[in-house]
Amino acid sequence: MATAIPACKRAVLTILAAREALADVTLTWSGPTKDEDFQDEMVFLGDTEDNSDWAELGTGRRTEDFLLDITVWVEQWGDDPQAAEERVHALWDEVEDALRDDIRATPSTLRTAGVFTFNRATRRTTTGPATPEKWGARVEARVQFQARNV
Repeated sequence: MATAIPACKRAVLTILAAREALADVTLTWSGPTKDEDFQDEMVFLGDTEDNSDWAELGTGRRTEDFLLDITVWVEQWGDDPQAAEERVHALWDEVEDALRDDIRATPSTLRTAGVFTFNRATRRTTTGPATPEKWGARVEARVQFQARNV
């Protein structure tokens, strides 16, 4: 019985790639490895933390309750931290709306991946100099998903 986490991550990237408002945003499975890998606008997936219900193992099914880190990153030339932060919030809103729209849709990419709900997201927003010439802002979110494998 395989975990649903990789399928969920693939589904999230598929959903975001189909979102028109995110068409020019770089979407990746994991964060950049070097400074030059950062793009002006990015959404990347990160760590997961699983809290599965092992009591169901004998039944041949497993309910997974896991957190997926999703980061939205914005870098902008100039000296306007407010604009960078407002843009990162606008992109995060698109991420949230895309996931919400999908889970309610028929068919649903998330449901096809085994996800039956996502309950909450906690997020932290940081704004500051990204380089000597750019301001950066990021939303670091942890989204709780629940999936079932049969």
